[in-house]
Amino acid sequence: GGNGILMTDNTTVASITGNVFKNIAMSALSIGNPTTAWEDPINRNFSICVENNLFRRIAYEYPTSLCIFVGMVDTLKILHNTIDRCGYSAFSVGWGWSSVKYSLGEKCNVSNAEIAYNYIHNFMDVLRDGGAIYVLGGNCDPTTCSERFNRMHDNYAELDRRGDHAKYGYYCDGASSNWDVSHSVIINCATPLYSQTHPQALSYHNHLHDVYSTTT
Repeated sequence: GGNGILMTDNTTVASITGNVFKNIAMSALSIGNPTTAWEDPINRNFSICVENNLFRRIAYEYPTSLCIFVGMVDTLKILHNTIDRCGYSAFSVGWGWSSVKYSLGEKCNVSNAEIAYNYIHNFMDVLRDGGAIYVLGGNCDPTTCSERFNRMHDNYAELDRRGDHAKYGYYCDGASSNWDVSHSVIINCATPLYSQTHPQALSYHNHLHDVYSTTT
């Protein structure tokens, strides 16, 4: 078993468009390194586009893999994709679980990201504590930058049956900051929206609004 596509180190100007990924043992698509070494340019990815792909039955053999993983990235578009069944989270973007002190643009976790117009069906079939769309890690010093420069909007996520409380919909985990999450739908998810409240990993400057859910 392996990944469908694996890109490590500093991937620059990559477009994954118009593909079908089916029955992949690990991640269908993995871009970047899972690390908090912000200062090392080898861990920064630039200008990534994932658009108009179909992902079906991903990461059941190795369910700690994400359907789509993107590490530290500056300028990201994940648009118009369909995910139909995955063992863990459908999308995971960013890395780290603590706030950062660097200025916007000085280093890179997640900046200028757009995740939109995606259809996600039956995510987290095996594992828990993840989401349809999961983001994590600080983006810049929260005391100096309140601008929302990452967007997550017009996504539709659905579970066939109501999930337990460890299944999340749109999930801003540790130190996730500067996100605007809006105009989306989440069906049968026990925790449709979440922004981390842990005192050592607070999320900053997120705006979660205009999201329809069948649960409260």
